[in-house]
Parts: sequence; structure tokens; C-alpha cells
Amino acid sequence: MTIPFRIKLLTSTAKPPHRNCESDLWDLYADDFSVHYLKDNLPNLWDRPCLNSIRLHPQYIILVKTGISLELPIQYSSEISRRKFQFTVKQWLYNNTPDIFCSGFSNLEAYAVADIRPRSGLALKHGITVLNSPGTIDNSYCKEIGVIIHNTGHEPYTITKGDKIAQMLIRPLYPSKMEIVEHIEDTGRGGYGSTGK
Repeated sequence: MTIPFRIKLLTSTAKPPHRNCESDLWDLYADDFSVHYLKDNLPNLWDRPCLNSIRLHPQYIILVKTGISLELPIQYSSEISRRKFQFTVKQWLYNNTPDIFCSGFSNLEAYAVADIRPRSGLALKHGITVLNSPGTIDNSYCKEIGVIIHNTGHEPYTITKGDKIAQMLIRPLYPSKMEIVEHIEDTGRGGYGSTGK
């Protein structure tokens, strides 16, 4: 099953996401830059070698604009319509649950979200990561996608328009419902390190 989504190019230089042929991750590309200081008293730790690139110094943060906006389906299912889809849950998911649960929830409506994640090669080789990883975009956000890039390395790193800067994963999200109760089941686990090393 696929989750359909739509992309709008906001500038003439924006590149649409490109699917990684080995997975369902979509590469995102740099289109413009918005500079933010890590602290107000830091010196000018970035420079623009040219209009199409920026040099990001160690421990510095920048908002890289992608030049695209995203439209995710509000709901989706196996019946593909323009904005509503329906997701069928396989019976085997509920083998150990009461029959009423299986029959009552054999069809679930799912929502779609997009997670923005770092690229492993940039992280390993240069210490370049997505600061709020994963950054999640819900289906109500329709403005330009920006990626908060942090240089955690020891050397400056130059980002040029058109460079791959992050990956996007489109995934389902199911509605949740909260109930306030007096007691919850005690499993005996708790605290940091409770699962061992």
C-alpha cells in the first residue's frame, strides 16, 4: 500500500524530493538559507562564498530551506480517492485480543505524517545532522519545508543549493484516544537502565 502525497515547487531553483531506490526515503535538497545564531554573543560563524552556497562552521545552526511545500492526505485507505483513503488492518495483528476488538477495528482510518531525518553519510563523515530529528510534519502544515541543520563536527562544512541535506519518510499515524484512570498496570520496570546494558 502506498501513501499518496503532493509536492509544490515554490521557487524556480527548487528540486522535488527524489526517492531512494532502495527504500521509501525521499531525499530533500537545499534551496536557500536562513541563518540563526547558537547564542546571541557568538561571532559571525558562517560565510557565503557565493550566493548559491553557505559555509557552516562547527557548532553552528542554520535553517536550510527546501523550496517545496507538502500536501499529505488527511485520511487514507485502500480505496484511493483524492483526499480520503481507508486502511485495512490484517486480522493476525489481533490474535491475542478479544473478538470484539478484532471485529470492531478491522478497518482503521490512518493519517499521514512526514518525518525529516539526517543523512547517515553526512553525519558520519562531517558531523552534519538534523537538530530536531526526527522533525515531524503533520497534514495541517502546508508552508515551505525547512530543515534545521547543525554542524556537530570540528571542521566547516559548505552547503550548496541542490545538495542533498536530509531524508523524508512518509508514514501512517493512527488516531489515539486518552483516558484518565486511577491505576495502570505495574510491569515492574521503570527508571533509566531498567532494561539492562
